[in-house]
Amino acid sequence: MYNENIKRQFMNTLADSYANEYRLLFGRSERFENEYGKDIAWFSVEEIGSFFEENGLVEPQNLRTQLGMLATYGDWHMQEVSNAPHHFREYHVEDFPYAKLFAPLVTKTPEELCNKMRMVYPIDSGQPAVAALCFAWLGIDCGDAIKLKNDQVDTKNGKVISPTGEVLVASMPECIRKLLTVYSNTRVAERVQNRTFTVYADDIGFFIKRMLSANSSKVGKPITKKNISDWIIMMRDKYNGTDDNDQTMNYGNVQRSGGFYRLHQMDLAGVDVRSIKNADKVRLCLGKSKRNHKDNMLMYDAYLEVINEK
Repeated sequence: MYNENIKRQFMNTLADSYANEYRLLFGRSERFENEYGKDIAWFSVEEIGSFFEENGLVEPQNLRTQLGMLATYGDWHMQEVSNAPHHFREYHVEDFPYAKLFAPLVTKTPEELCNKMRMVYPIDSGQPAVAALCFAWLGIDCGDAIKLKNDQVDTKNGKVISPTGEVLVASMPECIRKLLTVYSNTRVAERVQNRTFTVYADDIGFFIKRMLSANSSKVGKPITKKNISDWIIMMRDKYNGTDDNDQTMNYGNVQRSGGFYRLHQMDLAGVDVRSIKNADKVRLCLGKSKRNHKDNMLMYDAYLEVINEK
């Protein structure tokens, strides 16, 4: 850590759980502190914006939490180490170039997402990451996606329906529908790892399946959110050819992009998405967003700027 002794003195004043959060924060800030030659307590709004951008921070509430933590550290630093004032209590989420923070995480269209995935895997390869990112675009949480059964996903009519009859997805973009249709019908595929071998579908009652070799010990074992995350990382690495450069291929980022894409379509259709009267419609469009309406609009404006519609 930059100024390690000083930061440890500060963390010693905190409860262990809170100190651990600062330890993570200071671990991420070290490179920037070395580059700027100063403690993060004295970062300008532009410098802290670069830090947020590098770390993929984009949710308004997360930014406010980080600013609050930095303000607390700045207060202590000013009292115990230096009289120089910090400015974190003057910074607001709206002060940052929000579209710049948002841009590296946005997939603009479902076609863009599908094209990226097809550059990595053949459409009939039965790769779970493909199905997972399709469900992400449709706004289904990862924990819910791995529980979907075959009969809940109607690719012919472009719907996803819960066991209780609730319509989770009312329509699918054609490219998403096609990928999911082929995926659901894929029973046999080939894999190459030093040699070419055949794999077979292991549905275990779930729509997101694994393709396993004959007599695999993984047959019948439930898929986890970590499995999905690992498969998506593998896909992203194959797409990039390097390490994790394209953060758009991430379950949460694809889910967010799909939500704002649908919101934009709603806006273009004439719905006054900015009216507080339509806040619930906006929230549902964004996948039952937990953000308040003001923050949803902050992110929507950033989205419009990223897709050159503002």
